[in-house]
Amino acid sequence: MTVPQSPDVHQSVSPSSIPITKLELQPGAAPGVDNIPLVDLDLLKTGNPEDEKQFYDALRSALFDYGFLYIKGAITQDDIEEAIGAAKTFFALPLATKLLLDARDDPHFRGYMHLCGEVTQFKSNLRENLDFGFDEAEVTDPSAPLWQRVLEGPNRWPDPALLPNFRAPIERYFTTCHTTSLLLFRHIVRILGCSESHIQRLFVDNPPFLFAKLAFYPALSEEEERNQPEGFVQGIGPHRDAGSWLTLLVQDEPGLQVQRHDGTWLDAPPVPGTIVANIGLPLELFTHGAARATTHRVDTRQIRRGRTSLPYFLMPNFSTPLSQLPLSSLLAAGVPVDKRFVTDADSSWNGEELRDLGERWMLNRTKQYPEVAKKYWPELVEKYGVK
Repeated sequence: MTVPQSPDVHQSVSPSSIPITKLELQPGAAPGVDNIPLVDLDLLKTGNPEDEKQFYDALRSALFDYGFLYIKGAITQDDIEEAIGAAKTFFALPLATKLLLDARDDPHFRGYMHLCGEVTQFKSNLRENLDFGFDEAEVTDPSAPLWQRVLEGPNRWPDPALLPNFRAPIERYFTTCHTTSLLLFRHIVRILGCSESHIQRLFVDNPPFLFAKLAFYPALSEEEERNQPEGFVQGIGPHRDAGSWLTLLVQDEPGLQVQRHDGTWLDAPPVPGTIVANIGLPLELFTHGAARATTHRVDTRQIRRGRTSLPYFLMPNFSTPLSQLPLSSLLAAGVPVDKRFVTDADSSWNGEELRDLGERWMLNRTKQYPEVAKKYWPELVEKYGVK
């Protein structure tokens, strides 16, 4: 996958004077999603000021109240089902076939990671993954930044003779996420009272960095259900995303849960025709904590038929400095910057103290895939204290 072109941006007035309100999803759309903001991109196409106001109300609430949203108008349900279906065909292959793309044989953390091979909160995740980025040449220049040598490289795709209908729907989905991310970023900076030139500099002028994933979470067997203690069963543990401004994903089963800023958990099941998104740590830093990175997890107890999700993490080029917005401009735009929040995520896991994005992402990869790091990058294992 190459870097898609920047999308056209809907022209609209500055929304900074619009009061924050909470937008509920339509009753009955899906269980457990009351009050989670639904951001409808189609509202920007009508030319109606009330529709535009509704769009920005929802986006502001997503940014400052929840750190989480559903996006409507970016993808069709058919495209979701094709991408999810392609992922399912891969994960249904025999293990020996999937291991032909074993990430433990790839120095750039690309390829297939077996069930429980990934770690979050120092515990194995009950899921298997197929990891991607932008298709790039391997960087072998010893003078290049370490993050480039560690993280950039070619993707590993299943043999098209084995899965002929796999790559096209996955790449189409990745392109949709890319253009949707950039479009939302441009509206987000308007809410923050700053110029769209920030997005141009961070995501367009210099090639951005991508991490994308196909993930499969098996359901618990009846015996596993009986043997598990009551409460949360880790599909993936509580965490805040280390590198992305927004993480986008589609999913086919319940299990995803989001922690509100008061510490309570909300279920975030699939809603047809929508992309799920949550805020990551760089956007939190960029906004002085006004837009809090969302703590989220996957509870395997909710999964009944196996859960497939396709997360997409788009990040600024790691060589581009990420400076915070002036606090005065946020205050002038009416952005609430003095807020408390509760999180069950371990801050050191996310590299919260690291403002260098390349450093943060190497930390993330090293701790999530320690087998790969120990094999190819022992200096990172030693640096980050991975055991």
